[in-house]
Amino acid sequence: MKAEGKNIISAPPAKVWAALHDPAVLRQTLPSCYDVISRPDGNFEALIAHKLGPIQIQMGVMVDLTDIVTNEQMQLSCHGRMRGMGGLEMDLLVHLAEHPTGTQVTYQGTLKPKGIIGRAIRSQSSTLVMRASNRFMQNLAQHLRKAGPQTQPA
Repeated sequence: MKAEGKNIISAPPAKVWAALHDPAVLRQTLPSCYDVISRPDGNFEALIAHKLGPIQIQMGVMVDLTDIVTNEQMQLSCHGRMRGMGGLEMDLLVHLAEHPTGTQVTYQGTLKPKGIIGRAIRSQSSTLVMRASNRFMQNLAQHLRKAGPQTQPA
């Protein structure tokens, strides 16, 4: 399942980059996230809780950052598992570029749901990922601007 999108955030790339690496900002802006923990190696663990129909998903998602070019790009490798339920894996390449009105954030990658969780969301995964991605970008833009227009699709 592919995940891709483009958004404009009304803040300079350095400010967007800093927000994308701040556990407190991520905790407030990532949909279904109730905590983000920095690991000593510079990576993160996001604790999520999300209801999919009759299934309540609660898991820690490890997020490893590689291919980092400060203020420009990073590769995220995310993986989370629930004992006996399967899990989710996602690889995502994120690019930041200057834009006349702020920063253009472009992301592309793949989501691989597995096990019972995978079967539960497989038919809805495209919609769920796009909805969550758009909500995250909107939340991040609101956090960085505190007022003004929402994130604009590019």
